[in-house]
Amino acid sequence: MPTFVTLYHYTEKGAANIQEAPQRIAAAKAKLKEAGAELLGVYLTTGQYDLVAISRWPDEYTATRFLLEQCKEGRLRTETMRAFDEGEIAKILA
Repeated sequence: MPTFVTLYHYTEKGAANIQEAPQRIAAAKAKLKEAGAELLGVYLTTGQYDLVAISRWPDEYTATRFLLEQCKEGRLRTETMRAFDEGEIAKILA
């Protein structure tokens, strides 16, 4: 399954309700599971981004659809990158 790293910025709406973050993360985990994905980790960060999530998805389309749905809620803006593990790197370079 493809792995993705997603960098999140809270919008004003998201920051105004920051205390709801643990519940929103739990809800996102449940939605990922329903979509056949797995959340490997989510981290509150300092610096340019507010959160970082690492997830595995059945395919790029499912991941993109999920991320667009998250953005439609108006609490987050995202930047997502496809991540390749060591085995995939070897295949790419072969």
